[in-house]
Amino acid sequence: MRPSPVLVYSTSRILLFVATTGVFWLVGFRGLLLLAVALLVSGLLSFVLLSGQRDAMSAAVVQTGSRLKRRLDDRTTAEDSDDEDWRAEHPSEGAPDEPTGT
Repeated sequence: MRPSPVLVYSTSRILLFVATTGVFWLVGFRGLLLLAVALLVSGLLSFVLLSGQRDAMSAAVVQTGSRLKRRLDDRTTAEDSDDEDWRAEHPSEGAPDEPTGT
């Protein structure tokens, strides 16, 4: 079983930030400046170094969204079909979920 591309990309980003923070700490940066510089540099590095992982993550997210949308559409179609069947069997009554007006 392969790990999720989202997990791989997120873990890689965190490790890159930790490594960058460590390097700048060794250079002498401290406090808020350390975090700001490490965040900026690790972000730029991840843009270049992790582009393949980012593309894989994006494809996985799009595929999951498409699959969920397809399942939702299938359920909506089935529900509409059930409603149409009920209305065909009970033409003089309202929809099953509509109040009767009493």
